Amino acid sequence: MKRLLLGLFFIIGNISLSYAQQSANIVFIGNSITYGALHKNRDVTAPPVQCGLWLSQQEGIDTVYISNGGRSGRTTYHFLPNAADVIPAGDKTFFSDIVSRANQLVKAHPGLPLVFSIMLGTNDSVERKHNSHTTPGNYVKNLCAIIDSLLTLWPDAHVVLNKPIWYYPDYQTKGGSIASKKSLKLLDTYYDCFVKIVARCKAGQVHIGDHEAYGYFKSHYKSDVFEEKDARGKSYWLHPNEQGAKQLAAYWGKAILPVINKATPSQATFSKETGNPRKQYLEFIAMPSHADSHYKVGEQASLRITARIGGVPLHDVALLYKTGKEMFLPEKFESVSFKHGEVVIPMGTMQEPGFLACQYEFYVDGKRYGDLVKVGFAPEQIRTLTPQPADFDKFWTKAVSEARKVDFEPEYYSVPNATSEKFLTRLVRLRVGKDKWLYGMLAQPRDGKKHPVVLCPPGAGSTKVNPDDYFPKEGMIYLKIEIHDNDPRIPDDAYNVMRQKKCDGYMHRGMQSKDTYYYKDVYVGCVRALDFLCSLPEWDGRNAIVTGGSQGGALTIVTAALNEKATICVPFYPALCDLLGFRHQRAGGWPKFFSGFYKDGRIDIDTLTAESTLQYFDVVNFASRLKVPTFMSWGYNDETCSPTSVWAAWNAMTCEKQCDITPSSGHWRFPSSQAESLRFIQTHLDRSSLHGKKIGIIGDSYVRNHRDKIENTWHYKFAQKYGMQYYNYGKNGNCIALDLKQWGTGMYKRYASMNDSLDYIVIIAGHNDASQGRLDSIGVDLFKERLSVMLSGMRKKYPNGQIFFITPWRCENFAGSPRQRTIEAIKEVCAKYDVPVFDASRDSNIESDSFDFRKKYFQGGKGTDTAHLNANGHDLFLPVAEQFLLQHIK
Repeated sequence: MKRLLLGLFFIIGNISLSYAQQSANIVFIGNSITYGALHKNRDVTAPPVQCGLWLSQQEGIDTVYISNGGRSGRTTYHFLPNAADVIPAGDKTFFSDIVSRANQLVKAHPGLPLVFSIMLGTNDSVERKHNSHTTPGNYVKNLCAIIDSLLTLWPDAHVVLNKPIWYYPDYQTKGGSIASKKSLKLLDTYYDCFVKIVARCKAGQVHIGDHEAYGYFKSHYKSDVFEEKDARGKSYWLHPNEQGAKQLAAYWGKAILPVINKATPSQATFSKETGNPRKQYLEFIAMPSHADSHYKVGEQASLRITARIGGVPLHDVALLYKTGKEMFLPEKFESVSFKHGEVVIPMGTMQEPGFLACQYEFYVDGKRYGDLVKVGFAPEQIRTLTPQPADFDKFWTKAVSEARKVDFEPEYYSVPNATSEKFLTRLVRLRVGKDKWLYGMLAQPRDGKKHPVVLCPPGAGSTKVNPDDYFPKEGMIYLKIEIHDNDPRIPDDAYNVMRQKKCDGYMHRGMQSKDTYYYKDVYVGCVRALDFLCSLPEWDGRNAIVTGGSQGGALTIVTAALNEKATICVPFYPALCDLLGFRHQRAGGWPKFFSGFYKDGRIDIDTLTAESTLQYFDVVNFASRLKVPTFMSWGYNDETCSPTSVWAAWNAMTCEKQCDITPSSGHWRFPSSQAESLRFIQTHLDRSSLHGKKIGIIGDSYVRNHRDKIENTWHYKFAQKYGMQYYNYGKNGNCIALDLKQWGTGMYKRYASMNDSLDYIVIIAGHNDASQGRLDSIGVDLFKERLSVMLSGMRKKYPNGQIFFITPWRCENFAGSPRQRTIEAIKEVCAKYDVPVFDASRDSNIESDSFDFRKKYFQGGKGTDTAHLNANGHDLFLPVAEQFLLQHIK
């Protein structure tokens, strides 16, 4: 699955819908369960992150910004505003941390609803070394104090109280905590306290949230909770694993969603007296019983649908549904009625790998509502039903060889409205076979440099190719092609007539033989289109990317498999996979040949002849031959390219691969999937052009590596990885804007002594300027002035070099601190000089404000060093910094 890590915040987007979208800031308060304890990559799999993802996929939600304030081993006492007065000496307090997180969210995303989601009580209920369990009375008192303080700071905020989840009632921790049946019974009573808390706190802004997760984990702890060993060596279950985290996230999300809807401020403009509604009057959500929509073979699946009309749960309204194998649903609907806003549909199970589907609909005031939802059973075990011909490779090797004997004979046509000083865009017509031509829109940077090339084959049908600067802006040469030789300069009406005449039913033409089938020239034509790109003098000679969706996804895989110049393959929901699926009563890919119910799936020739031909064109047989890094994304609710067929292609791949599965999407993709694919491309580009280049790192002890070896730093390892000449200008205690007797001349002067022929300059600084009152002593304006001196001087010193800035980490009590003000000043000045900035306080994976994290990843191993990574810490940060640099290196 894709990673959504953005440091402290996780920004999770959804597609645009036909009504106003809503966004929210959410701070999660909790213990180690909220924190994501034991997760290998909690920045992706912890419950708050998964909850943000779940919410972002709901109808009407646009963007969710979250902050994970979970802290291991903590009780309600630790989050009190006056916690230092009531907790044992030496214990840390966390109310200020929550305030800091909320402040940062509100400052970064003003005007959005602020929600605090709280799940505390696990550690309150157990017998503890320093304090006994928390009584229900004190539990109420503590939460009310926390909530009252939060709502004093943010009067319009909302609070959601979630019942603590079930834990195994027999364990003893090394810290002295003891869980028992008695403590679990106490935990269960805390939920009864929520009514009192809501009654005592600010009316309408404190909400009773989830209570169902408790029962779920009581029944599923063996599968959804990590098995741990306590101080006695006995097994116990407390922390949800990755699968359990998704389940918990969904329960939380269902509680938070109506609060976001309620908290969303009304619009400032109105349409007559009635106003502009920000939501649909009727809202409904469908959630499979497994959050990831995956089940084991033989496991029962169900679909829970909730619906509200004007915020009121739908009741006694009939819902019609039918379930079955995807694309093989029965004709008749079954019926069930909503009860108090909810209905659960049993979807059944499968005895072999594949997908079940549920189509449902209901009517309110004569208007139909409904959707299609699919779930997978052991999809990783799906295999293609299409054989591989013995002469497959021989056939395609000959076909490509023959086409390469033909010259391109390119015809170029200017596109003035898409050409600028930065980019040149031209329409090109290419000869890609003996009797095969195609058109493409070619766009490239106008900087006199060499660049990677990107080929984008088209989806099904025939649409005009239009200019696109998405990849040229990333420093790549881009060719978007069509495959039918249809001239896009023709007026639309005439084009449509021509398209219908030339393209109707093209996927059936010549199927009597592999040599005459229409797709033969198409497949080979795409290979030749990539050859053309690689013949351009502006190609960098190393990087050739192919990417497209649907039919374009299929052609992407085919091209990357047949053309040895391809280096990266990025298909989205590819068509033409598992083409014989319907012959075996299983959903095949588009064009759904042999389906009998889809117009493009009809077969007008002898079935055995068709099968024999299609074996040479089934994309799964090309997927198994991929040798280049491949990123593929698809959804489960796709009725064009069935997830069964796409999984068959994915499972056939033996190359390096990464998938991005979004179960709720259909035959389209989320913007985040597109962004993830670009990150994949950037991190897999051949960077041999960096070999021998000079990179200089200037900064303080972050760069010098304090008391450890420079060879352990991430920047040294980055330079070694890419064969670069490395220069370290780190100086312990050094500042950007201050000259200090002990720590030397400031970098705003010191940069002048750096090597004069550096190609890349990375500044990692600001920590010392923000420390010991120095920023206040010189003022922010003077700091910005001297940083400007440094950057302007570097621009003159290195007119052809690239400059990058990486800020300091975050610190405890970060909001409003000198550290934060220093970082904001850095970003402001760098923006003026067009210097890319990586905000390590917000976007990194370094949790410098966490004592436990510092003990593991900072120097000294005691958790007291707040600045300097150890060797493991540098290794942890290397891929993050590497992605940032490679994204911006030209």
